[in-house]
Amino acid sequence: MKKITILLFGIIMLLGCNRNRIPELSIEEKKEVIADAKILQSKYTGIVEIEEKEWPESFIPLEPIIIKRYGEGIYIIRYKFVSHESGFFIPIPGYIPESDYGAGYEKLGEELYYFWIPNENHKAEPVR
Repeated sequence: MKKITILLFGIIMLLGCNRNRIPELSIEEKKEVIADAKILQSKYTGIVEIEEKEWPESFIPLEPIIIKRYGEGIYIIRYKFVSHESGFFIPIPGYIPESDYGAGYEKLGEELYYFWIPNENHKAEPVR
């Protein structure tokens, strides 16, 4: 029983680590994600978890587990474990995220970021 528990824990950790890697997106895919995020930003206000049936098709290849609207933009969460999470972030117009002790952001293109919480001075590794 102990071996099975260790094996299952290892598999779960490997799956989680894989989601912390940034998937490669074409310029066109990035534009579609940003356009769809802007639609969600105008449709939802405040802090809202967006139901899966409302997820745009352009978000599906990003392998989201949760999509949330916060005041500063749309978070496409790909990995979540206790107090750690990571994924894509599309800010509202005029908002520029900055890395701090709570969160890290890496700019992937105009209006598209990869984020990780908490910021432990590490960056996700892009998939090449």
